[in-house]
Amino acid sequence: MPTVPANCLPSILQTVETLGHCRICCHDFLRPLLDYLPGIPVYHRNCFCSELKKKFLRHRSHCIHFDRNAVVRQLQKTGEPFFKQCPYQVLELVVPIRRGTVCYGVLFLGPFRGLEALPPGSLCGTSRLDEKLRREAATLYDRLPELDHDGRTRLLDLGRLLAAYLSSRLPAPEPAAPAEAPERRRRIERYLADNFNRNLTLDDLAEMLGLSASRTSRLLREHFRCGFPELLNRQRLRAACHLLERSELSAQEVARRVGFARPEHFHRLFRKTCGLTPLAYRRRHRAGEPLSPAAPAPAAID
Repeated sequence: MPTVPANCLPSILQTVETLGHCRICCHDFLRPLLDYLPGIPVYHRNCFCSELKKKFLRHRSHCIHFDRNAVVRQLQKTGEPFFKQCPYQVLELVVPIRRGTVCYGVLFLGPFRGLEALPPGSLCGTSRLDEKLRREAATLYDRLPELDHDGRTRLLDLGRLLAAYLSSRLPAPEPAAPAEAPERRRRIERYLADNFNRNLTLDDLAEMLGLSASRTSRLLREHFRCGFPELLNRQRLRAACHLLERSELSAQEVARRVGFARPEHFHRLFRKTCGLTPLAYRRRHRAGEPLSPAAPAPAAID
């Protein structure tokens, strides 16, 4: 792909949105995409999602759960773009942003009216529309554009081109660890980096490694000098710092995105670890004030 000046990103996004009759959202899987792609939208800002979330706050967790779990699982299975129909029957295209074998994040292009017959390989969420929400959604839903076969083909082409351009702006994946480094440690690091914002358990990690839970627990203490909960929370807090520094998401939404089921638990753990509340951390970081040495930097696991 030809070299494109870095400051062209806003106009490229606008062009794709115009040609695709869509809005773009990027979830970075909490890898440092925003370090290299400043200004890329990191939350859904279309009229449908924005209005519903504003009026029905309790339903925001459904969207987050679907994008954080179901979409990520689908990407792990195929690694290819696919269409997804969310729990509110809205259609979007999902396109992974890859550099080499590493998936740095995902693009969402939409929204469109849902389809009766989804393309092969699509992901369909379970409807959660109660009567009041159904009435409200119907009014917004009618404003959404339809997406015919030609439109889907055009959108796929645009999504792939945009993902290729964005990946060209990212650093190449770090070289593999030396051959003598334990392979299992690398697998654990990769697995947690890709899945920490899901509802992970020690059993999940053990299944991935093909080991018993007790053997996996001993392995973690050998390689990382801590147990599974501490290792998982360490990764989540680093990711939380990353989001607090580079987004306008509320502390509650940051908690949900990094995998904490209860925001109060996230708040308590963050303060205990960093010596500051999440919002105080954000203020001090943006003011350029020194932070506690205990604050976990958004980087790889030590």
